[in-house]
Amino acid sequence: MNGVDLSILKKLFVSNKTSSIAFEIFKDREKDSKETKLERLEDLIRFQGGSPSRVDIVSLLKGLQEAGCGRFIVGRRGAASRFEWSVSLRSVGRAATSGSGEVSQIDLDADERDGDDDSMDEADNASITHTFALRPEYRVKLRLPTDLTAREAKRLADFLRTLPFDDHENLET
Repeated sequence: MNGVDLSILKKLFVSNKTSSIAFEIFKDREKDSKETKLERLEDLIRFQGGSPSRVDIVSLLKGLQEAGCGRFIVGRRGAASRFEWSVSLRSVGRAATSGSGEVSQIDLDADERDGDDDSMDEADNASITHTFALRPEYRVKLRLPTDLTAREAKRLADFLRTLPFDDHENLET
């Protein structure tokens, strides 16, 4: 059973809608993943009809760590907050949702990253993805060079000002 505390998983599953949806997502995955980014999980839960709060997701990931499923890493210096799995996330989902009673080892062919298509490739370490919460439920992601100049930032800001808005009179320049 890999030292995973199934009672914690079951408590997490029933604790709130965000956790319930997350476990269903884990269960329905085709492949395991070695890492799940907090923002990626938030987007997946939202896609499933949930309205997750960051606090609920952090609580879930800390609970998974407490249960022995892996390690929650708080993002620092531009790195994303993420969960590194030490067991199969699919079997964690099954154990929490159906009470299968067994959590298996992580698959050897598990994805390095959790399908986060905007994550940096190892060959492309000259850029970083910035996330901006435009609205509480809407994030904008920009992939920019690590050595972005003030001139380039101004050009990008000028471009954004050209986008159409409903109320042209109230736009500040």
